[in-house]
Amino acid sequence: MKQHFLPEVYLKEFRNREGKLHCLDYYIVQFGRKVFDEPKYPAEVCRAKDFNTIQPVFKTKFPHMTGLPSLHIETSFHPYESEFK
Repeated sequence: MKQHFLPEVYLKEFRNREGKLHCLDYYIVQFGRKVFDEPKYPAEVCRAKDFNTIQPVFKTKFPHMTGLPSLHIETSFHPYESEFK
């Protein structure tokens, strides 16, 4: 499942005329290497697999999450995401 830790809807507000975002790879910058702007589509940046999934380890640390389905966060915010696309 493709999930963003910054909502794709939010990222779309920063697109250029071609519909892309101007991106720098911070991992490369922190090692002092020269980095060039690399325009990317919002779907290609600020994402991590299963970022909004409630993992079993969370349920151990936060017992109040025990009864929640693993995709609770994703399904809770889906109506808002759909409204602002």
